[in-house]
Amino acid sequence: MQAAASQGLTYTVFRTLDATTKSEITCTWRELCAKLREPKVHPSKVAMPLMKGATFGDVRDPESGSLRTDGNMLLVSFIEADIDNKVAAALGALVTVDDVETRLRDAGIEALLFTTGSHAPDRHRIRVLAPLSTPCPPADRAGYVATLNGALGGILETESFTASQSFYFGRVAGVPFEARHVAGGFINEDLFIVPVDARPTPRPARQQQADDDLADLSPPIDDETMAEIAAAAKALSPHRFGEESHDDYMRVFWALRHAAACGRSTEARDLMQALTEAHGTDAKKREFARKWEREKPTRASHFKVLFDLATDDGWVNPRKAPTPESVVERLRKMSRDEVLHEWAPLAAAMPKDCAADVLAAVHQLTAIGKRDLANRLKDARRDVNRTRRVQAVGSRKLLVYQPENSVAQATEVGALILESAPPGALVNHAGRPARIVEAYQPNAHQIDDADAPPPMTMVVEGHTQASMRAEVESVAVFHVVREADMIPVAVPVLTLEALLELDAAQAPPISGVLSHPIVRIDGSILAANGIDSRTGLFAHGITGGDTLRPYSQQEAESARLWLETEALVGFEFASKLNAHIALAGLLTAVQRRLMDTAPGLAILAPAQASGKTTLARRFHLFLTGRDMPVVTLPVGNDPEIGKLLLSLLQSSPPMICFDNISDGLVVHGGPLNAAMTSPTFEGRILGSTKTLTVPTNTFFVVTGNNLRLGSDEVTRLLTTTLAPAHARPEERRFRQPDVVAHALSIRDRVLRDVVGIVAGYLTSGDRVPLATGSRFNRWDRMVRQPLVWAGADDVAKSFEINGSEAEHVQALRSLLLVLHEEFADERFSARQVCDLVAHFDQTRAHLVHDALEALAVRDVRSPRGVGKALQGCLNRAVEVDGATLSLRASIDRNGTSAYGITKCGVCGV
Repeated sequence: MQAAASQGLTYTVFRTLDATTKSEITCTWRELCAKLREPKVHPSKVAMPLMKGATFGDVRDPESGSLRTDGNMLLVSFIEADIDNKVAAALGALVTVDDVETRLRDAGIEALLFTTGSHAPDRHRIRVLAPLSTPCPPADRAGYVATLNGALGGILETESFTASQSFYFGRVAGVPFEARHVAGGFINEDLFIVPVDARPTPRPARQQQADDDLADLSPPIDDETMAEIAAAAKALSPHRFGEESHDDYMRVFWALRHAAACGRSTEARDLMQALTEAHGTDAKKREFARKWEREKPTRASHFKVLFDLATDDGWVNPRKAPTPESVVERLRKMSRDEVLHEWAPLAAAMPKDCAADVLAAVHQLTAIGKRDLANRLKDARRDVNRTRRVQAVGSRKLLVYQPENSVAQATEVGALILESAPPGALVNHAGRPARIVEAYQPNAHQIDDADAPPPMTMVVEGHTQASMRAEVESVAVFHVVREADMIPVAVPVLTLEALLELDAAQAPPISGVLSHPIVRIDGSILAANGIDSRTGLFAHGITGGDTLRPYSQQEAESARLWLETEALVGFEFASKLNAHIALAGLLTAVQRRLMDTAPGLAILAPAQASGKTTLARRFHLFLTGRDMPVVTLPVGNDPEIGKLLLSLLQSSPPMICFDNISDGLVVHGGPLNAAMTSPTFEGRILGSTKTLTVPTNTFFVVTGNNLRLGSDEVTRLLTTTLAPAHARPEERRFRQPDVVAHALSIRDRVLRDVVGIVAGYLTSGDRVPLATGSRFNRWDRMVRQPLVWAGADDVAKSFEINGSEAEHVQALRSLLLVLHEEFADERFSARQVCDLVAHFDQTRAHLVHDALEALAVRDVRSPRGVGKALQGCLNRAVEVDGATLSLRASIDRNGTSAYGITKCGVCGV
């Protein structure tokens, strides 16, 4: 069962029914189950995205442009099956969620089942997903569907066997939802014996007869009934044919298709075509042309469905409507009080001229004035209309728009969203209303393809008017009152502005999004999904919390050794210390959400294809279970770096990878340094005068070949160096060639060991003495000390190595060496240093020139600029060939600074 939970898989999401664009998502089976058990709520079924447990190529259908075709399928990761109870009804055995769960459990099949957007208590609509142990070609899929069908008793709908058939996923507002997980074995492994047949289950003979000749089961429709059908169809509200009313559209379609099968083929087709052309979307027009002749109605279809739909839209069937005479005759048999109670509701459903006749008769029967009776009739009509509106609203709350109380009404709506919407639909991040969604990380791209969209991840997305309107529409319907009738209106702009600008919803504040367990500063473990009140973190998709615990020191050492050999398998580090620094990077990534400041990680190498990006990618997979987006860092352009960081940090990513910085560059970035040493980052929103302050609790990674660190970066970035032993590192192969699958397969163990080490140290009472502190106090306690406690080297040595190898230190070393060779014990001025550049031989002149430029001297011919740089180098010692050199200064008799070189404690000033 554990193997099934950690099984890595890739599936495809189509955002629209036409499937002209696609997104591939990689995760574990456990994470997919967690996502589908608590899905996002959508206003309607067609507003939901579609899912397919397979990958697709880029070959489009020549007519529709769709990517979702049988021929374009590549590999299948899990199978989907639909149970609409049509086949089950024909077999005489309707099934419920309980029945399906029992049958899956009896067969021992690992699966997730959940109700769909068309589900109702008396109309069970169920979807089943079953993972495969290894991806299979599309040709094998039908056999596994048939295996599942046999285990379930042959109740799957035929569309389950269609190779590229995709299915809506999510939850429809107001529709009851239920999801259940069944633990078992993979359906493509020989764990159980059921009949396997690659063909769809044949329909019973009586069902086949219904399809072939429905007229045998329903009498032909006469002219009067056909006229009644046409009147009802023309009275339907146009919204039933809109983009978000697919279910209603199909109910009309099947009702008229039934009428066509009952001898009214031409009239029914023309009527459906006219309705679709008048009110339908382009997609529905294509659907009509494709399905009308091909699809056949079943016994569940009936033209009388049209009458129910039209009645809900206010249509009165003239053949069944009461006449004034019948109503008056009924009233004459009642007492006066009964007449006053009954007459108005009866007349309210009648045409105005008929209702007037009833009113006149009631006036004679009760002797009540006609004006009073007219007011009662008006009130009854309003109640009828209101009842219809409320029925259309369903579970949503009916609100009368109050522009004079827009803020108070927005507060009420916000409370409804927080009460009814799923977790993450409305939160407060960085002082703005936001939501947690699966989306692209902004300003990112795929690894090795800067033009391709990045993998989708869970991000914090600031609410816009459009997204907030969708949330409001899922919980409330606004009306205005006109002439005693309630007229529905769109969500008022004032309400949206109040929700967005004033945060009237009182959304719960969050400090970040978390998809893995984490250890609090007191050693307690956070592994529960939802908003954690102590930390403000919004946790989602975390599983296996009951297996997490603090480790003893001996267990921690064993876990650290396992992490070195398995989590870092295949990477050739320049030294053991570099491997421990990489391990510190992993712990920092896991704990970063709870550290106000923390160092980033620089992954360096001398050549391409050394595994830098792969190592960063593995860290991201451990953190999120998803593939890594990467970002291009505009080195040297601080304003652009600031804009980029603000855009990225708004989405609260757990990790940001600035990948493949150009070879040999010096990593400078003032805004990036500020983000690593400050708990917040502030910037101005583009196109606005407003500033935004966002948390910086994100793990930063930079990768590149032969990079050098600037003077500010040496104490902010841990540096680990890869040094492949192969002459051609691009030709070597990892022991586990599928990096993604391997990382996902060990993710649970990696996180369990990281949490165990950190929690073990924090709760042990031990205190590891450190030779020196770092600028990151909480990081020292939550990462550096636990690793030393578990037997690793002190990774803060990385900062010392960075300092000795930094560009400004190298520049100072070169400069002092040349100056000592030239002046020895003599004093010199800044002007003399400038003259050296002009009079030295070319090699030595270049050394001084480059050194001064590296020390931020803009013009090496300017004594003032050179003097400023020399002042900044005073008393800074460097090692040169075993000796120590440093720069000293004094003031000569002319008031000018005179400099000298101290070597091994001997001063030349």
